[in-house]
Amino acid sequence: MVNTPKRGEFGYNEATELTESLYPVGATALVDEDDGQKEGNYDRLIGLVYCNDSATSVNQILLEE
Repeated sequence: MVNTPKRGEFGYNEATELTESLYPVGATALVDEDDGQKEGNYDRLIGLVYCNDSATSVNQILLEE
């Protein structure tokens, strides 16, 4: 799983810009929810995210970049 920076934290702008450049608003997304962690902090869904039928998750791309 990937814990991306929150707004105002170091790296937030870079993570946001990368994600938006690869998957603009309107991209098709599939979320594979983590059955072991239904909710994280702030009551958010935890899982892997795949966009536009990619075999590589957005989570993995963020980690690599």
